[in-house]
Amino acid sequence: MGDADDNGILDDAEKFGGYLGVECFRLYGKEHIDILGDIHKKSLENYCEQFKVSSNIYDCKSVMEYVLLGDPSLKIGGYNL
Repeated sequence: MGDADDNGILDDAEKFGGYLGVECFRLYGKEHIDILGDIHKKSLENYCEQFKVSSNIYDCKSVMEYVLLGDPSLKIGGYNL
């Protein structure tokens, strides 16, 4: 997709699906959120705050196509019984 802002990082890696994927791991690793649905929701919220989702069709498409496949109540790592 190129590098529209010439910062040396491909746009797809720092925006769009690349941002959302990395944001999920950041939320789990740095913010210690371990419920799958919470990570999915927060990554989408952060994306909408960071980018112009309401005025950019590509950003809007990224949010609409980022679907959670799985149980949103799943605790990553499981429960200690």
